[in-house]
Amino acid sequence: MNKNICFYFPLLLLTASLPLEAKAIKYWQVDLSGKWEIIQRECLPTEQICNTTEIPRIVWQPKNLREKMRHFFGSLTLQHTFQIQQIPALENVTFFAGAMASTDRVYVNGKLIGGFGQKSDKRFLAPLWMVPRQYTFSSNLLKRGENTIKVVLNLWDEPAGIHIRPLLLVDTQQIGRISLGNYIQQLFIPIAIFFNLLIISLLLSVVFIFKLHSRKIGYFLLALFTGGPYVLSMTPIPLPLPYLMQKQLALFSGLFGVIMSVLYFLHTFKPKVTLLDYSIVGIGIAAAVAHFFMPDYYHLYWYSLWIHPMVILYLALGDFIIFRYGKNMVAFEKSYKAIGWLYMLAPFFDAIDYWNRLGYSIGSPFSHLVAIIAVVVVLAIPFREAAYFRDLSAKIKIDRYGDMVRIARDLHDVIGSDVTAFMQMIRNSTLPTTVLSKFENNLQIILDNLREIVYTLQGNAQHTDLALRFRDYIYRFADPEDQRIEMDISSAPDFLSLRESTEVYRIFLEAVSNSMRYSDASKIKVSWRVKPNTVFLAISDNGIGFSEKEIIQSGLNHLRIRAKTAGGHLRISSNPNQGSLIAFFKKKKQRD
Repeated sequence: MNKNICFYFPLLLLTASLPLEAKAIKYWQVDLSGKWEIIQRECLPTEQICNTTEIPRIVWQPKNLREKMRHFFGSLTLQHTFQIQQIPALENVTFFAGAMASTDRVYVNGKLIGGFGQKSDKRFLAPLWMVPRQYTFSSNLLKRGENTIKVVLNLWDEPAGIHIRPLLLVDTQQIGRISLGNYIQQLFIPIAIFFNLLIISLLLSVVFIFKLHSRKIGYFLLALFTGGPYVLSMTPIPLPLPYLMQKQLALFSGLFGVIMSVLYFLHTFKPKVTLLDYSIVGIGIAAAVAHFFMPDYYHLYWYSLWIHPMVILYLALGDFIIFRYGKNMVAFEKSYKAIGWLYMLAPFFDAIDYWNRLGYSIGSPFSHLVAIIAVVVVLAIPFREAAYFRDLSAKIKIDRYGDMVRIARDLHDVIGSDVTAFMQMIRNSTLPTTVLSKFENNLQIILDNLREIVYTLQGNAQHTDLALRFRDYIYRFADPEDQRIEMDISSAPDFLSLRESTEVYRIFLEAVSNSMRYSDASKIKVSWRVKPNTVFLAISDNGIGFSEKEIIQSGLNHLRIRAKTAGGHLRISSNPNQGSLIAFFKKKKQRD
């Protein structure tokens, strides 16, 4: 997403620097800018204040008429007279205007040459105020000497009149080089931003719904979704709503999207969000909702103009949060300044846009697009944060593996060498052979188990047959004359993984050693049953047993954890003087 959005920055700055008018005149053209006469007016029936608005007789175009007619919402007819010394030797001529607001019909010498949006229901208009006008007609309509061009405009957007350069008649074959900057800046960039927002929002919504990310991602999605209608209002994409409601929705979404971005910054950067923070957010939400209570275009326009400084303040507040608390965030301690300076473009260019609305033309009429791009780019913080924690997780795994290898090496070198030395001392002892043999077997079992732990930590453990390991342990641990242990062990191969097999073997070790050491049993039975879809291990004895409280206090409780790790179920059953039973059961899953 960052690469796609960042692509628009140089493109927007490049087109914003263009004068949007013809430069070197190497082809036929007639400049239509300058003095235009207003010859007719008609107010919308819903706009009562419009009828009292004083309308000047002469205006200059291209220029936003809202500077002179802030209260007027209706229809104006403008007329311009121009001279042609010689009829061009061209088949077709094109009328081009950078942008008109809102819909229009254009006549040359009394003949209709084109129009935009005039046949639509006036309640359900597309936002057309940013669309360049390009109407081609036959050069036969022109005459030598004085000609007239008449434009019938409906004014219900904030821009009014012919408000963006250039404004001229031109050779149709040359129109491409004149109109390129207008189309890129006024159509391509807003539409591209809108569909970026839409696609990103949908993708993140799927991630949010199915992976249940933290609440702050929800605020991020709200900021993207609610800001969509505002960007949509700068594209010629209509909504099935009355146009007044479309404007209300657009202005609401602009402020509400900024509020959600502030809330997102609070939850991302600030250690604790306080009641005061939520109160500030609540004030902004209430101000945004108030747009829907404006009864007409006039009140909506003036309310949005009055509330615009609040948008700038909330954008500045978001920047303050980034600079104030970003340095304390581990994920952003190296990047928060870059994020803050980038986001500072948002309040700066939005302030320029506000001054343009007040009538002080100090920048491009589309400077607010830069502010939108800055907000969208900085709202990509989740990707930066996710990348940081992904890298951190990988580093932790590497460090953890290094620790495991180090522990394994220490176990092998220190404890292993001590056990081996002890075994050598026993071999050199003068004790009876049977005693020495028993000591050596027990120590060998300890050493084998230690090696298994070491290999597991190093990731080099080998899968071995459990039935063979059960028999080997019992034969080596018990005396040849010891008849206490009864074995019922199946030799069929099992379906357990290496880790599951290791956990089951350790359950066996703990259960058998506890029975032999503590139960005072005369009989211990070990059962191991393997079927195609199940395995079953049971160790039972007829010893002194134990209570439930003793299970919790002893190491037997850890057997439950091992059983869960192995993906099976463990049952421990015992009562004082009634023996005990420890049973493990696992059913083969479909993927096993």
